[in-house]
Amino acid sequence: MVLSTIKVDEIFNHAFVSITKKLASLELMTGSDCACDDIKYRELVHTKGVFQATIVCEFSEGVFEHIISAMYGGSIPPEDMQVLYINEYVNIVCGRAVSEINDITGKSTRLTVPSFHSIDDKIKKDEENKDKFILEYKTDCGILRVSVYYDIGKP
Repeated sequence: MVLSTIKVDEIFNHAFVSITKKLASLELMTGSDCACDDIKYRELVHTKGVFQATIVCEFSEGVFEHIISAMYGGSIPPEDMQVLYINEYVNIVCGRAVSEINDITGKSTRLTVPSFHSIDDKIKKDEENKDKFILEYKTDCGILRVSVYYDIGKP
């Protein structure tokens, strides 16, 4: 199957909803009116291969703390470990989506190591010529927004 015929947004949506529920016992509900002011943390990960993408995950403080607390066993880990947990969360979820894309296309795409950014950090945007979709989720403890800029390239 050709990558252009794949519903990439559906693959990422399914990965975020299902993995977040399993990993953090957190229900992600689709919402398009999420308040940007609530966003405090940002994770960035890239893919290399036939599916070339930049994936930006933005978290409100409540969602950030809920995810890392659930992964740490019910409490907030020390500050120096929090980034490791949120990096691992993003790696697991995006890895699931990329794995499904690889299975469908029969070609290889790999993730880079996720990187943590404060919301005030400027991220280089060279995505103007790429396709883009945004997934916005509401939860009982805040919001999560995922922006995926992608291009069908050569591996």
